[in-house]
Amino acid sequence: MKLTDKFYERLVLIVCISISIVAAYYSYTNNIMVAYNDAAAHLNTARRIVDNLTPGLVQIGSVWLPLLHLAELPFVANTFLWRTGLAGAIVSGISFVTAGFFLYKLVVYITGKKLAAVASLLVFVTNLNLLYLQTTAMFEPMLMATAFGATYFLARWLRERKINFIVLAAFFIMLSTLTRYDGWALFASSIAVVFIGSFVNGKKKEREGVLVLFLFLAGFGIFLWLLYNQLIFGDPLYFARSEF
Repeated sequence: MKLTDKFYERLVLIVCISISIVAAYYSYTNNIMVAYNDAAAHLNTARRIVDNLTPGLVQIGSVWLPLLHLAELPFVANTFLWRTGLAGAIVSGISFVTAGFFLYKLVVYITGKKLAAVASLLVFVTNLNLLYLQTTAMFEPMLMATAFGATYFLARWLRERKINFIVLAAFFIMLSTLTRYDGWALFASSIAVVFIGSFVNGKKKEREGVLVLFLFLAGFGIFLWLLYNQLIFGDPLYFARSEF
């Protein structure tokens, strides 16, 4: 019986989830989930939004981008998950699995070879630094998940020209711009890719429509962050000009 693409994708998910859980168990039992100061700080930032004398989104502050802290909210509300660091491990573990899945799909799509995709995935999931990071409340796993997702759908749009792919690419780029400032660089470089790609086949109005749609959706996260800084701190660039 011939194994289908769906079978391999499910297998990839199972492998990624299993590796993530094993790494999280090791990190938890060795009490190193919050060994890094920034990991503990991210958990505390998310916790302050719901557990504080003055709770609210203002507790996010102005320097760190908000998506990780918002994603952690359902978990840091539980005192046990917050104190142990498991709240961050859940979010980062999901990000790790998502990144591995999109990496596999991207390599299969570009090369057409599952062996190459498996090799790429193995390099990714056996990286010890990443295995530890995905058990902590750090930004990197989420950035990888959003960036890999954006790259996969952008690659599909470049080849297939279906509007849903450019929308999905823009959505993942928007998420990346709310995760780390590296995502802003991804947004800037993707504009060049879409600009050049839109001029290969397609009518003028279609090109303009794609560019406007992409710029609006992909850049919406940056707009929201600038607006937040303006409303809360009175300066849209406060995150860059503050003492921190």
